[in-house]
Amino acid sequence: MRRRVRLNVELLEQTWVRSLFEAFCAWEELRKEAGNMTARIDRYAVFFAEIDRHCMAPGEVTQSHLFNIFGAERLRRGFLIVSFLCERLEIEWDAGALEDMIETKRIRLQAQSWQDRPWALDLQRFVEELQHRKGPSLKRKTIRMYQTAAGGLLETSGVNSPGELTQAGLQRYLKRHPGQAANLSAFVRYLREGSGVLLDLRYKPQASLLKKDRKLVEHVQAMVKQLEAETNELRAKALLVGLLAALYRVPAKEILTLTENDVLEDSEGFLLWPKNYELRVEGRLAKLLKRWVPSSTEGVNGFLFKGRNKVQPLTQDAVRHHLSISSKEVTD
Repeated sequence: MRRRVRLNVELLEQTWVRSLFEAFCAWEELRKEAGNMTARIDRYAVFFAEIDRHCMAPGEVTQSHLFNIFGAERLRRGFLIVSFLCERLEIEWDAGALEDMIETKRIRLQAQSWQDRPWALDLQRFVEELQHRKGPSLKRKTIRMYQTAAGGLLETSGVNSPGELTQAGLQRYLKRHPGQAANLSAFVRYLREGSGVLLDLRYKPQASLLKKDRKLVEHVQAMVKQLEAETNELRAKALLVGLLAALYRVPAKEILTLTENDVLEDSEGFLLWPKNYELRVEGRLAKLLKRWVPSSTEGVNGFLFKGRNKVQPLTQDAVRHHLSISSKEVTD
């Protein structure tokens, strides 16, 4: 294996990248007993070769530069190398910043997919308005969702410009895509204020509060029952995220960013975000939280729901995946 590593090192031109690669191959976090180690070393070498090609000094190995080189998916698959680089080069890795980079790229690619449409420039002006609006800035994901909804409406309506949109066309779109009503509100307001196009978003009647509360209770009870019988750690953590999000009406995305500094333990249970939300977790749920989330977490940032990459929490996709498996097992 040492000879194999040497052959791969010779492909790297810069001395500092060679040293990094050799240090990574000797890293204690890298499992050496894996039967496919030779193939894995080849893949790792390709990753470092990209760094060798695009970075002229260690200081250029930053989160944003790595994203530009590899993209989100390759960084996800190279989570071991990313963890090593963060540790060795003391890279500041911000999960929120990474999501912004991903969403910015999605916004750009989505705009490019519509660039030959007659209304493409109008849609781009709308997106720019969202990006530079006064007051609290919108998250990139929110902007991308608004862009998707507005572009979808324009596309399916077959118009040449937003000024040709009609109420009937809007209703047809909402009938086919009822979940897009909220995401279209910004575009409808933008058209009304900027172009005098008057469209009315008619939301579907909401279920009665009593019915919704009953469904929530049933949902929470089912998840608690699953958690108490769960033996798989990843699935248990996914269930915990889903349960906390449902019970406290906090987006799963925020639950996933909880760190040990956001949790205060006392004799009654736990207090989440003691400086902000002050969400109290007691009883059965507190016992489950203590069982699956250790009081002291390892890795950068101390995430409670740590993902495979120690510098980032579990992803929402991973949570959805494990929740779907749990749901299927209950129904089978």
